[in-house]
Amino acid sequence: MRGSWRQIAVRYGDEQRVCPLKRYTLQAFWRADFDSYLRDQLGKAPNIQFLDADVTQIADGGDHAEVVAGGETITASWVFDSRLKISSSNKADPNCLLMQGLAWEIQTDKPVFDPKTAILSDFLLQTSEFDFIYLLPYTETYALVNCAFITPYVSTMNNSPYAG
Repeated sequence: MRGSWRQIAVRYGDEQRVCPLKRYTLQAFWRADFDSYLRDQLGKAPNIQFLDADVTQIADGGDHAEVVAGGETITASWVFDSRLKISSSNKADPNCLLMQGLAWEIQTDKPVFDPKTAILSDFLLQTSEFDFIYLLPYTETYALVNCAFITPYVSTMNNSPYAG
């Protein structure tokens, strides 16, 4: 874990409430660290194989699954298909919303952050530009800031590479 917080401050407009998490801890990790840890742990298993290739097909073979990747067919007792299929979700639910994020790492010259308190700012009712921001202060001078945008799938995905 790269950071942990035992309290969060929730802000809305001019109001702020600091909430102790009591039995809970908010923890954050970097994706690259998680990927590295997972790959190391899975690499220790004798029945795990890593293949860096595009998956072109996943088929039900009755008592097994067949995955075609890199021109090779791999069989397994089961497969988790994590390929992004937003368009099929939209067909199932025409009111589908899409959440996207934009994150920055902020480094300041002077101490401006409270590393004991993560901050969630909710702008849902104040502006249509974005819905909420959270700030994870790792030190007094370094924090991660993430803006989250929640928009209707139809208006967002018309020109997106993820639409198909």
